[in-house]
Amino acid sequence: MHTTGFASPARDFEERELNLHSLLVNNPSSTFFMKAEGENCPDLAVNPGDILVVDRGIEPKGEDIIISSNSGELILSSYKGPSGKKGQDTHAGPVWGVVTWIIHKTR
Repeated sequence: MHTTGFASPARDFEERELNLHSLLVNNPSSTFFMKAEGENCPDLAVNPGDILVVDRGIEPKGEDIIISSNSGELILSSYKGPSGKKGQDTHAGPVWGVVTWIIHKTR
């Protein structure tokens, strides 16, 4: 194939295929996708059926939304800071992971 002339000036603006995995996952070996079940959590902006992207490799800080383990059950809550033990929330058991993204279905 032979080409003639100049390359299109729009070539630099071509859209690349969107890859959600590369957008949502910073640490592939420690990141999990979970589906929210149970009651609505309006304080956390999480609804049943939402997909949660959870990274187990980062430390929670501030008011992060976390998954904690309580009697073998995973609980969604807001991180309130350490309660004397590293990685333990003040209202739940040990921190299992930090929610980095929440994917809502709109219809």
